[in-house]
Amino acid sequence: MVSEFQAVVMAGGVGNRMTNLTNHVVKSSLPIANVPMFWYPLNFLAKNRITDVLLVITDKITKDVEMEMKDKLQFPEFAVEMNIKVISLPQNDEDWGTFKALLHIQSHITRDFIVVSGDFISDVSLVNLLKMHRANQSSVTCLLSSKPVTGTTPGSENAKPIKYRDFIGLNKKDNRLVFMIPEDDFDESSKSLDVFKRFRDVELSANYQDCHVYVMKKYVLDICCINEDINAIKGELLPMLLEQQVYHLDQKSVELIEANNKDVFKEDAKNDKKRFETSESNEANEVLHNFDKTDMLKCYAYIIKPEDGNFTARCNTIASYFETCKSIVPYLTDCFYTPRRHALNVNHLKVHNSLLSETVKFLVADGESGITAINRSVINYATAIRHKTTIADSIVMNTVKIGKGVVIKNSIICPNVTIGDDVELNDCIVTSGYQQITKGKYSNKLFAEEAKEMILDD
Repeated sequence: MVSEFQAVVMAGGVGNRMTNLTNHVVKSSLPIANVPMFWYPLNFLAKNRITDVLLVITDKITKDVEMEMKDKLQFPEFAVEMNIKVISLPQNDEDWGTFKALLHIQSHITRDFIVVSGDFISDVSLVNLLKMHRANQSSVTCLLSSKPVTGTTPGSENAKPIKYRDFIGLNKKDNRLVFMIPEDDFDESSKSLDVFKRFRDVELSANYQDCHVYVMKKYVLDICCINEDINAIKGELLPMLLEQQVYHLDQKSVELIEANNKDVFKEDAKNDKKRFETSESNEANEVLHNFDKTDMLKCYAYIIKPEDGNFTARCNTIASYFETCKSIVPYLTDCFYTPRRHALNVNHLKVHNSLLSETVKFLVADGESGITAINRSVINYATAIRHKTTIADSIVMNTVKIGKGVVIKNSIICPNVTIGDDVELNDCIVTSGYQQITKGKYSNKLFAEEAKEMILDD
């Protein structure tokens, strides 16, 4: 049986806002609770019984992604059988914005669809959002969160923070999305004033996060495919659609939407085992006449409610990624998957609110003593830790060697790093393969072969 929606997971992003991590580990493969990031949006769709999925990546990482998907130890099974088709975009100088990527794979999209960002981590149910989408015959429905996961960025003593917020305008009556404007562009938006002429009761807020989950009618692609200036869904497509809500559509767009509505009516009639004959019935035309041709293109927003789920985050910055990795641990078993945890049958080891891979090794030589304490941290596979070490509020990725008497607090340690004895790291990032950190105390430091000043989009 063909499901109502297809899904498109955009997992080919290079992670421009988190290059200190993604220069050596591709964003989609960054571990969250020892599982690749791109597993989470797929699991989100599986929990919502949306099983026909196009996984969009770049050809540069295709082999790695396919290998990760086959690794049963590192890639948990889904609750339902999934039909996942991996589509590789050619890696070249072209900027693959999310909408340009959609157009590139348009031949694979056969019906209404849901776009999910590859960095979306959530157990939220889509039942209420889809009810809103159907009831309002929405062209695009966006998912918003009122409680985004945020945090601090380690290794950022010299970083330049940039304010990044969206001003979102919602019609109070029905959550019609009437504008979504980045803070930097708000004063320059001259056309936004026309919104208030059409929608009289608009609430403006900067407290919602766009989850980058969009339910779309297929005709949106048909309407917009001729516009070569549209590269990204958030940056160009949505502003264009929101503008077209205010102004009249051209005749071709009207015809495309009418044709879609007629096809939907036919399919509904078929599913209800009703006879539908264009030559013998005017029922379809009567339905079409009920559509307001001056208001055919409609955008809505659904704000996540507490009853929809327990955990939602977007890992689009180092700060949000870092905090997500730590805060997700208590929710894993009930909301995501049952992790393969370390047995913790090690002397002088204290672990609290943390996740340790079962392959983590604790090395204690004869005659050595001292407590190793791990609190609110995640430690990935094949990492070796000497005794009398403290790790708190930190992420330690795979194949890391940690000496004795080490203190790691609020830091990110990337793969294949060696940390010597008696090292103290506070608010640091150690990039992949860094060798070797010697005895001393370090704070707000980025350890990299070529340390570059970070620009933060927190």
